[in-house]
Amino acid sequence: MKYAVISDLHANLEALTAVLRKIDRLGVNQIVCLGDIVGYHANPNECIALLRRTGAICIAGNHDRAALGLKDTLRFGARARRVIVWTRTVLDDHSREFLSALPISRVVATNGGADAAFDAFFCVHGALHPQPNEDIHLSSVPKIELSMDLLAAGSTGTRLCFFGHTHHPVVHVQLGRRRATRGAEPQLLDGRHGHYLVNPGSVGEPRDGDGRAGFLTFDSHSGIVAFHRAAYDVKACLAKVEAAGLLHEPSALSKSTDWLYDKLDSGRGVAKKLSHVFRSARA
Repeated sequence: MKYAVISDLHANLEALTAVLRKIDRLGVNQIVCLGDIVGYHANPNECIALLRRTGAICIAGNHDRAALGLKDTLRFGARARRVIVWTRTVLDDHSREFLSALPISRVVATNGGADAAFDAFFCVHGALHPQPNEDIHLSSVPKIELSMDLLAAGSTGTRLCFFGHTHHPVVHVQLGRRRATRGAEPQLLDGRHGHYLVNPGSVGEPRDGDGRAGFLTFDSHSGIVAFHRAAYDVKACLAKVEAAGLLHEPSALSKSTDWLYDKLDSGRGVAKKLSHVFRSARA
C-alpha cells in the first residue's frame, strides 16, 4: 500500500492543489492528513472540500480545533489568532461538521500481509506525550525523547508514528539503543526492529528553508519513505489573504504582503530548525 502523508495545509488552496496534482502522478493508494487543515490562509472551506473529495484519512490539528472554538488561542501568535477569528466566521456547515468529526490521533492499518514492513502506523498532529495531543511541538531533543520513549514502549501498538505541527520534514529513529535524527532524504524504515517518528513537512506553510509545499510518500510493504516538494503560486495565495484583510494586524509586528511573500517563498517561518543532535539513548 502506498500512502501520501500531508500535514499543515493551513487553508492554502494553491499549495494543496499543487500537492494533489503531484500525488496523482506518484501512484498513491491513500492520502493521510495529519491536521491543521485551516488557519493562516484564506481558503478553509475550499481546502476541506478538496480534501474530502480525495477520501483522505484525517485527524485534527490545533488550528482546526481552535477554529471550532474547542480550544483557546492564547498560545497562538498575533497573525494566527487573527486568522482563527476570521475562519470561525467563514466556515460553512459542511466544513464544521467535517472538522468536528476528526479525532486528534488514530491508528491506520495497512492490511499489507505478513511480509509487509509495517502492518499499521500511528497518526498524531503534535506529540505522543504525555498522551497523543495536537499542542506540543517535537522541536527539541527532550520532547523528542519523551515521545520516542512512549513509541518504543508500545503505547501506540505500532513502530511508526507520523506527526506534524513543526512544519519541518524529518525522521527520528530508534534502532536498538541507538537514536538519531535524519534529514528529508529517501530512506528505508526497518519495520521489525526500528521505531520512527516521521514528519512530512508542511503543505501550506513550510518552515525549513524551502518554500515549496512539502509532503511524503510511504510504502508500507517495503518500508520506503520519500519526501517531495511541489511549487505553487505563492502570490495568488497571498492576494487572497490580503483581500480578506488578514495581513493588517494592529500590532508593532504588523508586516506587509512583501514580507509574507518572502516568508512563504523562502520557507523561513517562525519555527527554529531542528538540529540533528538527537543523541544516542541512555546506556
